[in-house]
Amino acid sequence: MFASGMRHLHRGLEAAGLAFLLGLAGCMPARVPQAPTARQSGAPPGFPAAVYQRAAAHGAAVFVLDPNRSVILIHVFPAGPLARLGHQHIVSSRDAHGFVLERSGHAPGRTDLYFPVQSLQVDNPQDMRRFHLTERLSPRDIAATRAHMLDAVLDASRYPYVRIEAVCRGKADPCRSLKARIWLHGRSRTVTLPVRVERAGRRLTATGRFTLRQTPFGITPYEILGGSLRVADRLTLRFRLRGRLDVSPPTAVR
Repeated sequence: MFASGMRHLHRGLEAAGLAFLLGLAGCMPARVPQAPTARQSGAPPGFPAAVYQRAAAHGAAVFVLDPNRSVILIHVFPAGPLARLGHQHIVSSRDAHGFVLERSGHAPGRTDLYFPVQSLQVDNPQDMRRFHLTERLSPRDIAATRAHMLDAVLDASRYPYVRIEAVCRGKADPCRSLKARIWLHGRSRTVTLPVRVERAGRRLTATGRFTLRQTPFGITPYEILGGSLRVADRLTLRFRLRGRLDVSPPTAVR
């Protein structure tokens, strides 16, 4: 999904005496200009904040996501006969905004969230340690790969947001499964994903893990050597979303 154009594979290939251009997935070193955040740029068109305004006005429990305590991680794998020469990488966003509506009565719980594509990072040291991945690109290569990802792969200027709308499935309380519609790269797809929801006072935490393919969203995974070395189409995503109970009807997502 967020991880085609895999220039980071060049290190393993250099060991075999080959030199390749860099491709996907890069962090944001300090010298790379910071992109506008969701707080600066506002919610994407069609984001249903009004749904949560009405729910809160009628006394429903509405939680506002905390972007400083939420994270979405995308695990990217190499594929093809020469996959052993490639590297795994972690693409992440820590700028998720939106709401969670707690289930009540016959009304299913739901969540709507988004994050700007420009917020994506790759090989954040914290994330790499979490997955026990030690090899990382240089800051210069990270900057180049990130620029390639945003421009050539995700077309971030044209499709600046990833948006997710999810409704709780089944009757389990708390919710254990979501039917989610994901908007990415100008297309949308519906997936089912497991979720674990925990509430402690005015705080709510939702965590989960699922897989997603890039090609249904019109993204062609980067490849070289006739596909002998490429980015795997299937990605593994993990999320931890944390929110606080809103004390008044939400007026906007900032």
